[in-house]
Amino acid sequence: STSALNSPSSKSNMPRLSTSIKFICIRLLLPLITSTSTSTSTNGLSSTACNTHTVNLPLTVEYDSGHASSFSKSFQGMVESTEFFIPSPTAVDSGCECSVPLFNNAQVLFQPIHCNGKTPHAYAFAVNGASKSEFGWICKKLHECMGMFNCFDDYELQMIVVDHFNSLPPLPGYAASETANDDLMQNVFQDNTRAICDALSKDGYVILDDILKTSASSNSKLSNFLTEKTDHDKSIRSDTIAFLNREMATNCGLKTHYDTLLAIASHLNAHMDIPDSEFSPMHPGTENEPLTNPLSIQAAEYGEGEFYVAHSDNSLTDTGTRNNIRHFTCILYCNEGWKEEYGGSLRLYPNTQHLRHPKEAKDVCNNPIDVFPLNGRLIIFDSRLVHSVEKVHGDRLRQALTLWITRPLEGAGVKGETWSVALKKR
Repeated sequence: STSALNSPSSKSNMPRLSTSIKFICIRLLLPLITSTSTSTSTNGLSSTACNTHTVNLPLTVEYDSGHASSFSKSFQGMVESTEFFIPSPTAVDSGCECSVPLFNNAQVLFQPIHCNGKTPHAYAFAVNGASKSEFGWICKKLHECMGMFNCFDDYELQMIVVDHFNSLPPLPGYAASETANDDLMQNVFQDNTRAICDALSKDGYVILDDILKTSASSNSKLSNFLTEKTDHDKSIRSDTIAFLNREMATNCGLKTHYDTLLAIASHLNAHMDIPDSEFSPMHPGTENEPLTNPLSIQAAEYGEGEFYVAHSDNSLTDTGTRNNIRHFTCILYCNEGWKEEYGGSLRLYPNTQHLRHPKEAKDVCNNPIDVFPLNGRLIIFDSRLVHSVEKVHGDRLRQALTLWITRPLEGAGVKGETWSVALKKR
């Protein structure tokens, strides 16, 4: 899957992570990252053995004498707006210097770039005392703050942030036991756990009806969160999505739906014979409980004429590794009174886990399965299977909640999400 910086996004009144929580998230990622110091230079980033990195920001207007004071005020405003930066005690009179406590007080200097003694044609952020990975996190924060600066082309900064995110290993998720709920799983599996697990192992998918329905009220509230189209090309995917944490789901009247999806991984860990892997489990996964969870679910809404072409949630790369750590895809549909004439089915292609190119599924699978998005219907399937969302007909909204159960493995060669440069214009 492909993501864009600043996405998934939602309405401005949705809850946002506090600064302290953001710091915690970065600290959780740091042990997963191998920090190195190199002398390579790509996408405007230059680094030396002494851990000095710079990124250039060309001016988009002709420089004049008033810019220096304006840019200094912008820099000071950035520092004062966040706990990520603190003023540097060694700052010069212009004040365009700060440090980053999170990364051993790495120094950040904002300075003009002169060419042959002429007026500046660009400014640069120079970071000293940070590893390449730490520089990536600092650039991510700088990118968030660029709205405070005018007159700069920040494409190089964007590219550094994109490269940084593309270099990160996948997030291993959270221990499934943290969201276990036997009562909710009794409602899902009832007394058929063994038969359901066997079918999931044998066929790669299982369909369960009347699990947990949504109301017109919760559907309406959910629509209010769904305001941003995906960053895919419209010829590939045209739905609207949002990622919901538990608080957001609760605000939509979907707390039980969220809790139900988050409880499935623990139940499968306890009752399903999950095949061994040649790779060791990555924490928090274990030999006995290899499946883990994210802490957000995806909500998606398709309107008239919208669709998603055949794809895999965890396809093969050209080198034979998997694209991510998704293991099972769990989709709970939220559409009361849905009829087959409305279209919008999930078209599933069994036995396509081995395909490198999803478009091959139509050639190798003569009998795809159409799963209509009936309210309360839950489908769990192998994330490697090719599937599509067929076009919606008529003035209807097709809503679904999706959770990807993950299986993190050491040394499997899996990268994290693929980020693009489709950053939002300021």
